[in-house]
Amino acid sequence: MPVCPDLLGELAAQSMPHIAQAFVVFGELAGGALERRLYIARKHVKGAAAAECFSLEELYVASFSSRMTVYKGMFVAPQLEENCRMPLDN
Repeated sequence: MPVCPDLLGELAAQSMPHIAQAFVVFGELAGGALERRLYIARKHVKGAAAAECFSLEELYVASFSSRMTVYKGMFVAPQLEENCRMPLDN
């Protein structure tokens, strides 16, 4: 996803995290079976991170789903629309 860090305020810019997107394939799994496998994989990742003493501030999984995309941001909607020229649905 493209990012628009120029529109962030000072506080948001200072705490802007690194975001990575992963593409995961589990053979031919699809639908509910794939969602269950992704859920288990997310739980394993979070468990391994906790075992290595990573905090929620250091590792946060916004979404690990084949059905849902989650966008996170520290801004208000008008900032996104005005500065990134990405129209918001009304």
